[in-house]
Amino acid sequence: DAYSRFIMAMPDANAHNTEVDEATYALLHHHIPEFAPTFKSEFEKCKNRVGGLEEFSISALLHEHGINVRYMGILLRAVVGNERLNSAPSVMG
Repeated sequence: DAYSRFIMAMPDANAHNTEVDEATYALLHHHIPEFAPTFKSEFEKCKNRVGGLEEFSISALLHEHGINVRYMGILLRAVVGNERLNSAPSVMG
């Protein structure tokens, strides 16, 4: 409930918000980039198995490592890099 009206009246609301800021920074700048090679490895292993990518659960793998699916774009940038992602053709037309 950080940054919400639920905690505005609490004397330690700023401390809660600071904790959320620090956790988000760690997730985006440390945890996700450190997880990127694991994700890529798991993807490659699954791709080469019988059943292939149909059995690869991205959401399960992300959640096993404490990463919400909403951060998939951040993970994608960590896996393929900004240059390659920015030069890819748009699927949205």
